[in-house]
Amino acid sequence: MCKFENDVKNNLIKCGITLEKKMRLGAAVSGGADSISLLVSLSSILSELDIPLFVITVNHNIRLAEESDGDANYVEEMCRKLRQDGLKVECDVVKLKKGEVAEVSRQRSGGIEEAARALRYQAFESFIKEKNLDALCLAHNKNDQLETLLMRFLQGSSCDSSGGIKPTRGKFVRPLLNIERCEIEKYLNEKKIAWRTDCTNFETEYFRNKIRLKLVPFLDKEFPGWQKAVLSGGEKSVEDSDAINQMISIILKNHKQCEISLSDFVELPESVKIRVLLKACNDAGETKRIPYAFLKDVINSVSENRKSGCFIKQFSSIKIEVKNGTISVKKLSKSDTDSNFFVIIDEACLKDNCEIELPFVKFDVLQLKALGATSPFCLRSVRIGDQIKSADGKMKNVSDILSDWHVSNEDREKVVVLQELSGSTQPIKCIFACFLGYKDWIVKL
Repeated sequence: MCKFENDVKNNLIKCGITLEKKMRLGAAVSGGADSISLLVSLSSILSELDIPLFVITVNHNIRLAEESDGDANYVEEMCRKLRQDGLKVECDVVKLKKGEVAEVSRQRSGGIEEAARALRYQAFESFIKEKNLDALCLAHNKNDQLETLLMRFLQGSSCDSSGGIKPTRGKFVRPLLNIERCEIEKYLNEKKIAWRTDCTNFETEYFRNKIRLKLVPFLDKEFPGWQKAVLSGGEKSVEDSDAINQMISIILKNHKQCEISLSDFVELPESVKIRVLLKACNDAGETKRIPYAFLKDVINSVSENRKSGCFIKQFSSIKIEVKNGTISVKKLSKSDTDSNFFVIIDEACLKDNCEIELPFVKFDVLQLKALGATSPFCLRSVRIGDQIKSADGKMKNVSDILSDWHVSNEDREKVVVLQELSGSTQPIKCIFACFLGYKDWIVKL
């Protein structure tokens, strides 16, 4: 066993992988140098112990067919050659539908890279369950770690994120994380094994590529030793994060899940408040990134409304509500439509004059009371088929009204309707678009 393979083996053990015959280990392989070195080294290590290796490669189908299909075909061919050499290697190819990544990107309001990663990890999770794997190895290396730490710093990440890539996360393990890319390429060159190169790796419109191709060479030239300092800073952030998370666990131990006493919350340090809210959002089932500015706004509102002690804040599908001395965090379930936001206002909220914050506008409950609104009702986004009563008593499509107002497609997603929730008809009583520069449509309540 060569030094490279011995390092990978030792890293597996450090990640808690017990190399026994009953072990079921997988590897995610893209065709690039990092993952090919992972494939080759793992198959060699496991073959000595007669342990099979289960390989998955994901074709995102977002590049030209000859590139994306070529990568997947290359991984399959590599696995076939390893089997011919007597190694126990299986290979599964997952090919995403054309346009699937773009659609998920649109739904999540994020970039193509983020959407591709989300779908890739979905495929990994399914693969782990299907193959009953003890662990799935990923090919992140030391260079990836450095790039990630630089990215997180430039993005202003908290210490939870600024610690970089973790060696283990659930069933995901990264046995190359302390190995440099030059060592990886040297290993493959010595074995005379080729690898695929993704042409998008050289497109500097991607943030990570900009770090790799522009910032890293500059740091190498002007700041010798920067890598050690950055890695050391990442380790310290992990230690700080662990300490704060331990504190949060103690704080939340005596509270219901996704709830905390308002009096306890206001006494916490600012950084702990942020993490308490973030953990509550995650515990409620929110997987999207929660903006720091939103969490900070909740904290400021707690301070400003401490006397009245009642308000509602919403981001995406997360609703944070303060009332009766308690902060509660809920993930709103979608109705049978694709509504972007949906907040229910009940009797307690009306009584306490809560402030209701939607993604694009705030409502004072006193405003809604003045319109004659009675609970329960909801404020939500416009849906296909929505109708509202016109002056002549007939029903009119909300979409037609927005067309008459020349509301843009972008602004239509921000328009708010007020719908009663009691009774059998549950009519829409108001259309709020004045805050966007259009009109409001108010049915006399």
